[in-house]
Amino acid sequence: MAGGLDIKMMGPIIAFIFLLTTTATADVPCPDDCKCFLRDDKHFAECYTGNITNTVSNVHPHTTHLLIRLKSAAYALDQPDFWPSFRHLGELEGLILDHDERFCYSRIRLEHSSFPALPRIQRFMNRLQLSMSSDALSGMVMMEKLTLSNTVVEWEAFPSLMNKSVCKMQRLTTLDLTQFSTETVTSSIQDIFKPEQVFIGCEIPSLKELRIRNNGLVRIFPKFYVPFPGLSVLDMSHNYLTRTNYMKHIGMTGIEELLLFNNLHSIDFSNQMVPMKTSTPWQIGDLTDNPDIPQPTIQCNQTSNEFWYIKIMLSDKSHKAIDQDLKNLCISLERAVGNNLQGTDSSSLGVLANFFNNENFTYPPTQLRYLDLSNNALLGYIGMANFNFPFGVDHLEFLNMQENVFTVFHHDLFSNMSLKTLLLGNNNLGPGVTELNVRDILDLQVLDLAFNNISNFSAALVDGMSSLRELNLTGNNIPGNNIIDFNVNLNTMGNLSLLNLSRNNIEILSSSFRSQVELQRLPFTIDLSGNPLSCRCEDLDFIKWLRSNKASIHNVNILTCQDSSVLVGGVIVIYCKRWRLRYWWYITRRGWQQFTSSADTTDYDYDAFVAYDFKDFSWVKHQLMVEMEQKRHFRFCVPHRDFPGGEVLEEIIVDRIHKSRKTILLLTPDFVKSHWCEFEFSMARSRLFASGNDVIVAVILKPLPSGCVSGSLYQVLKKKLYLEWENDDATGQDLFWRKLSDALTQTNSIRDSE
Repeated sequence: MAGGLDIKMMGPIIAFIFLLTTTATADVPCPDDCKCFLRDDKHFAECYTGNITNTVSNVHPHTTHLLIRLKSAAYALDQPDFWPSFRHLGELEGLILDHDERFCYSRIRLEHSSFPALPRIQRFMNRLQLSMSSDALSGMVMMEKLTLSNTVVEWEAFPSLMNKSVCKMQRLTTLDLTQFSTETVTSSIQDIFKPEQVFIGCEIPSLKELRIRNNGLVRIFPKFYVPFPGLSVLDMSHNYLTRTNYMKHIGMTGIEELLLFNNLHSIDFSNQMVPMKTSTPWQIGDLTDNPDIPQPTIQCNQTSNEFWYIKIMLSDKSHKAIDQDLKNLCISLERAVGNNLQGTDSSSLGVLANFFNNENFTYPPTQLRYLDLSNNALLGYIGMANFNFPFGVDHLEFLNMQENVFTVFHHDLFSNMSLKTLLLGNNNLGPGVTELNVRDILDLQVLDLAFNNISNFSAALVDGMSSLRELNLTGNNIPGNNIIDFNVNLNTMGNLSLLNLSRNNIEILSSSFRSQVELQRLPFTIDLSGNPLSCRCEDLDFIKWLRSNKASIHNVNILTCQDSSVLVGGVIVIYCKRWRLRYWWYITRRGWQQFTSSADTTDYDYDAFVAYDFKDFSWVKHQLMVEMEQKRHFRFCVPHRDFPGGEVLEEIIVDRIHKSRKTILLLTPDFVKSHWCEFEFSMARSRLFASGNDVIVAVILKPLPSGCVSGSLYQVLKKKLYLEWENDDATGQDLFWRKLSDALTQTNSIRDSE
């Protein structure tokens, strides 16, 4: 249209203009050792440099988020300190000063003049050897998250830094002082850390999270609520708080420590006397990450708590007076982590245990929901058989007491809890597991009893736990075989979805237990890895079940047998059927016809094939052949006499067994160990299954020691009558010959096939 733009052209023109604008914005100058990019209209720069002063001076003024990572390998110990200036970065909102994974010896100096007049920084994270004046951060009133680690500021100078800089940050929510100072001079602040003195004259109501990890602190007093009345998360792990003198102090006057939990949601006092491992390098995304800081369900009144504490301290110290006032204290704590406490001797722990286990006191209720006391081997000295939580733990949902070498627990320890997860693995409960009262925990969903040296697991322990979802019994000595069944009543645990039985002594699972599994609500997983599973042919039904059951067998494709590297699966079935397969192969080659009729009317060349060990041929020649062939006129096939030469031995055996009405097995210890005797027995048994006729006559010629009979032969002896040779009893021998004659003259009867 003349005199104007075609409306159809407007779309491409606008898109082209937008593309030009975006490209121009993205094409910002970037130092050579930096990577710069745009995200949500913010300018990011990541720099890996050996000269922080030069790099910072070349960073674009519009940069909003800056990460400087110093190349530690670029310095010598005598290199002068850096004095970077960020004054031209007036739009900077987040700053990270970090080194690579090797420690950096160069010091960074910051002054009040190092930053713009009106800094907009909301996050500052430092892990360099930072030297700074007390007022270096005084202008950062917008600060929300501050991390000061590895500084060279001495602890004695910290109160001044707080007063002149940090206290002005009234929007601060997180203060991380992990390994605040690298100075080796021990400070009195580290020996006695009193918040009201360390943070003197300072109050930051907005602070929710404080981390004072790895600072060599020996004793911490509880009044964090004075400078930080809104504090919710306190992390004082990796210090020296478990030194003997401090633990004894808690044991004697520990009521004061209850004030520590005034308005806290979480506290971490783990890994005492354990140095903190090097942290992974920070990333640029840490400047924009906003994890939620948990808040307590209830808010305690600090004035009220201090009132009751002072009243207790001024009382006559009688148990009755303390008990009346103690229960009025408010404790908001919901999460406590105290694992891996090192360096505390047993006597101090005993003092602490006795204090908390004092039945004369009624401690205030708590909101505690999560408690981790794992990996505290020395806790075994405090006598858990008599220990019970003295304060209200009826809200507790998660309890981890793994790796504490406990052998028994107080019978009522768990009875008043609302546990959903109970972790007791890697202790030494053994027979003491029967004393656990876990059945009283109605809502328990996860129970860990792994690696507890349990050899006799009673089904009654978990019977009726309808809420249980996971039961971990790995790494014990729980048996499961044809004599001792592993069994739990799955019918009363309808929500169980994982049963971990790995690394025990289970050979098979009983048919009754397998039947329960088939009725279990899906999905349901069993872990049997690391068990000496039976691959005996008599347990073939168990092996088939592993493949075909409705439940999920964890790593079923890599389960192995007890005495073999053969994988559980179809190859086991083939192995168990190997003799029958060989039998069918031989008769197929010979072209024999198999009879499966109910009456055996075949004319045989022999009345019986005699299977024996060559060491017993003398008995066969001088006893069996004389009595049965010469006197009673039976015709036997005796391998030493009747086998022709020049033919394949396996084929001759199958041929003669097939041409004999019966097969006599002369059983001796040598017979059951002989490969050829096993072959002869297996071929006779295969004929039995193929025809359905009972063709085996078993004779125990010499006593068989317990355990020497194979599973398949044991099944034959268990299901049919057998004869025993009486070596020194003439009357018994006469009865033996008559019974053998009767067995050989009976028509082959029909039996059920396998």
